Amino acid sequence: MRVSLQKTKTFCLEDTALKDATRSVVWWYGPVLKNSRAHSVPKIVVFFRRINDKGELGGIFQREAALTHLGLLRIGSVWHNGMSNTKIKYKTETFAISFNDNSWEILSPHNSVQGSKGCNPIPPVDYRLAFPFDKNYLLSFQLNDDRRLLIPCIEFYARYYGHSSEIKRVLAIYLWEDAKKGIFKPIEEPTPQNTWAVKLSRKMHNDDVVFLAHVLYDPYATHAAKNIYAQIETAIGANQKYAFLKVSPWFQGPARIMVAGLPIDNGKTFLGLRILGGSHPHGKTIFRDRENNNNGHEITDNADQNGEERSAPLRVLQSLPDIVDLTDDDEPDQTSPTLEIEDDNFLILGEPRRVISRRSESKSKGQGEGGRGLEAAVNEPTFSTGESYGTGKGVGQALIYAQVALESKGILRDMWNAAIFLKKTYKDAIWSVDWFTFENGFNSNPEPKLISMKPYDRDDKETDAATKRWVYYDIKERIPRGVLVIRIIASGKSVYLLEIQRRQLTKTTDNGDQNQAEESFKGMVFVLDNDSESLSPWLRKFLSGIRHARGVMYRLEKFCPGIARSFKHALANDEQVPCEAAVKNALRKVGVTL
Repeated sequence: MRVSLQKTKTFCLEDTALKDATRSVVWWYGPVLKNSRAHSVPKIVVFFRRINDKGELGGIFQREAALTHLGLLRIGSVWHNGMSNTKIKYKTETFAISFNDNSWEILSPHNSVQGSKGCNPIPPVDYRLAFPFDKNYLLSFQLNDDRRLLIPCIEFYARYYGHSSEIKRVLAIYLWEDAKKGIFKPIEEPTPQNTWAVKLSRKMHNDDVVFLAHVLYDPYATHAAKNIYAQIETAIGANQKYAFLKVSPWFQGPARIMVAGLPIDNGKTFLGLRILGGSHPHGKTIFRDRENNNNGHEITDNADQNGEERSAPLRVLQSLPDIVDLTDDDEPDQTSPTLEIEDDNFLILGEPRRVISRRSESKSKGQGEGGRGLEAAVNEPTFSTGESYGTGKGVGQALIYAQVALESKGILRDMWNAAIFLKKTYKDAIWSVDWFTFENGFNSNPEPKLISMKPYDRDDKETDAATKRWVYYDIKERIPRGVLVIRIIASGKSVYLLEIQRRQLTKTTDNGDQNQAEESFKGMVFVLDNDSESLSPWLRKFLSGIRHARGVMYRLEKFCPGIARSFKHALANDEQVPCEAAVKNALRKVGVTL
């Protein structure tokens, strides 16, 4: 069997499971087992398959690795002497599924062959496993087109039970009451009414809050979380070395999930080997507080999601060493700094859950205070994801997490949706949101229309060919670009946003994935001295001039009969919807602060 490989960002680790000189690919996840050396770091069997430089696959062998390292040991990642910078290129698909109890089941090749089904859900000819009747469990979802989706339970646990490795560690080794102490802290300040209030401990990542809020308030999610430790303890109590985990969805209802994998069983089944993203459950607004946030009282939407509220002794190392030695044989020192390692992003599909946060009155300075400084972290020989104790071992603390990203509909649609979202969120400040065309005037219809640019005359000899081509959104079909004009009436002021239609591109990410993207242009925000007299003449002048400028907005700012500023579409960790930060930034440039 031969597979196609693609480049990814480089991970340089010296985990004991990865020191093989043989080039191999992470092929499958096995059972969980206890760690006899570092008791706070549970282990898991990871199956590797040898792979040569031509992408030809060989024999399968197994190693034991820390359960918390699964964010880096993704299925399909290729490792050699502790380094990974390539992975198998799988097919990516997004599925509409249901997490309702009657819409999924947990099965294994072993039980399926021995039971009433009598057949292996993963045909060996399609995806060879180390054992023909593998005992590891998979989630099986029935799809609307009579196909089904299979996802390894361990992959679902690693990617869908929160976004940080610390959650997976705590749920696997502690009784529920003890686990709660490591995840949550008591809330001592007033919280908004009709919200699920959660105060995270300092090791929790802010993006974990949706999962953790359900675990705290929703009995269905609580049961799913508690069941992880219960299964491990039941297996160990029965003198079994291995615990084969059944991992269930932690909320009910419709969901979307994006996976990378391959079709098997003649296309009747899709084997999802890597979860790339998923949807949030609907429910109450979540109020998030954090341990050591200086007890501030100001409440803001999704404030400070980058975790900067954390204070000493959690001193985060901002720059990664070239080689990160992650060990599963020892726990970190209490005085050591913390290394944060990002694994693959997790894409939130659809509308994210609404989260509001308590903002600190002043940002913590704790990340550089007390004990040894960040320079010491660079010189730490090893890092561990375990529970810190003692001193002098030379072992730092490592926190591995997946950064969340929001699903984009394209800049024009994202800007419009963000403006509508802000109108609903800031009802007192934003009075109306409309789009504008010369034919329709101002309109609040949810489907905005664009104003088309005028192509150059073919006999125009003064304009170069590249500029003439730029005007077209589709050059082959000669479809002109459009311009979206949004009016936001906020704080008694009419503010206009201009966005240019972008052509679609294919870009390669740091992880080696090829994603659909758009051309990059700044937007323009402006306020007119006289709306009724200036808008149409100014827009016509803009539509003509932006062609010559090929989308460079700042060149037209000085011609606006009022105040005009170009702006970037910068991302922010606190965004509830894509482009929320961009719209807020644009409004601030003309004196409107939400």
